[in-house]
Amino acid sequence: MATKVINIGSANIDEIMSVEHFPLVGETKYTPYFCKKLGGKGANQAVAAARAGGHCFFLGSVGMDANGGIIRKKLSDNGVDISRLLCMEGQETGIAQVWADGEEKNMIICFPGASLGNEAEQLQKLEEIAGNGDIFMITLEYGKAFIASAIKTAREKGCTVIVDPSGDLDILKDKGIAGYIDIVKPNEVETEQLTGIGVTDQESVVEALVVLEHMGFKIPIISLGARGCCARIHGEITFLGTDEIKAVDTTGAGDAFLGYLAAMLSKGETLAAALKTANKAAAISTTKLGAAESVPYINEICR
Repeated sequence: MATKVINIGSANIDEIMSVEHFPLVGETKYTPYFCKKLGGKGANQAVAAARAGGHCFFLGSVGMDANGGIIRKKLSDNGVDISRLLCMEGQETGIAQVWADGEEKNMIICFPGASLGNEAEQLQKLEEIAGNGDIFMITLEYGKAFIASAIKTAREKGCTVIVDPSGDLDILKDKGIAGYIDIVKPNEVETEQLTGIGVTDQESVVEALVVLEHMGFKIPIISLGARGCCARIHGEITFLGTDEIKAVDTTGAGDAFLGYLAAMLSKGETLAAALKTANKAAAISTTKLGAAESVPYINEICR
């Protein structure tokens, strides 16, 4: 029987501009491409989980402004349950300005707005809804005390805890926190920051994975970008590659991966099968501009 996916993270409006090359300091560049899309790591992951067919509840926080209304509608239209989404009077919804160049790179400046500062209310929503067997996802966009309380609450309720290590990585170096985490998915840069090992080849990836296990994480998954990911499956360290795809914008690919991973696990898939599907979702998401709105639907994965 499928269980719930519960997600806490940021929700904002992405203001995206595409340029051939990033401007230098003091330089002005013009672009014919500008758009607004749903963004924020939490919202991206929630949409991915819903598009993957998961029953996803988003416990984030937005303002009672126009951008907040846009986010609520877009989440709902994508099948995300927003019945526990906080809507805060007098607070502005977060905004991220995204620059994407012609070399598959991006630069982002984010004003978190209402996404941060309402942690007590979010924790209360989590306590109300979390149940045995659910999948709980959270990012490191919050303070250490809240993250520790959230993952402890989720584990005590019987949830599988997935952490996206985007934010203050020092939080994960606390073994008391790491011990409550089932799955952590650092990218190459985050892996080096956590372990001190630069992941330059398969040997160094394996070495870093073992260090992460010793840090207390039950299932560390190292994301290797276009090369796929690495994890221990049935006791064996395994590399899972991806199909070769021409990337246009890598923004949100990691969120697509995590949302799909959570949804597949909530539907009873094995870790190996869930990782393969998550890899495909992340790869396809890079072929489109944007974050949440670039996430493929499950029928696209099947094709």
